[in-house]
Amino acid sequence: MAVRGVKPRELVDLALYENEQEVIDEGVRHILRSHPEYRVEIAIKRYKEEAASLGKAADLAGISLEEMKEIGF
Repeated sequence: MAVRGVKPRELVDLALYENEQEVIDEGVRHILRSHPEYRVEIAIKRYKEEAASLGKAADLAGISLEEMKEIGF
C-alpha cells in the first residue's frame, strides 16, 4: 500500500524505521491522536465482542470506568 506514492518499504530502506510494521504502527498512533473518538469506538467494539472487560475498554478509550458506563451502549 502506498500513501501519496510513498511505500512503507521506502521508509524502512532509508533506515527511518526498522520494519514496515513500525511504519504502520506510527500511522495508527497518529490517526488515534488526531481522532481520539476512534479509541472510544474501538473500545466499545472490543467490549461488545467480549474481547475486553469494561475496565480494559475504558483504559483503551482513555476515559474513566464511570465515563465508560455512562456511554450506555
